[in-house]
Amino acid sequence: MRQKIIRINKPSIYNFDLILRYIKNSPSFVIEKVIENTYCRAFIIGGRTYLVLVRDEGIDSKYLEVKVIGEEVKNNQVQLVKEKIITIFCLEQDINKAQKSIANESKIGKLIKMYEGFRPVLLGSVYESIIWAIIG
Repeated sequence: MRQKIIRINKPSIYNFDLILRYIKNSPSFVIEKVIENTYCRAFIIGGRTYLVLVRDEGIDSKYLEVKVIGEEVKNNQVQLVKEKIITIFCLEQDINKAQKSIANESKIGKLIKMYEGFRPVLLGSVYESIIWAIIG
């Protein structure tokens, strides 16, 4: 097995531990695992299966570490994995302005402060979304 490790910038306010706790309690947890503060998931890209491990490099770090493991790991496949992880963890959406604008609201403001750094976690593909919609 071969592997490549990449780093993805994370937003300035980002709580990966809170996101992992959500994933552990999510109904989609059957296709994802959280092991020792690491998100684990298999992806099929270009007909090949890759194990992807994502972990936070630490509170003070600006990056998430992504390890891609497979029989053959090429740069274009790693780029596709990177794009998937950015989408799944909503890493490119700037939600700080929205959070600040409603943080002073009485009820929702308390929730925003309590769950600061949490972002929605999306399913990995349109196909998975359709399957979960049918099951639901």
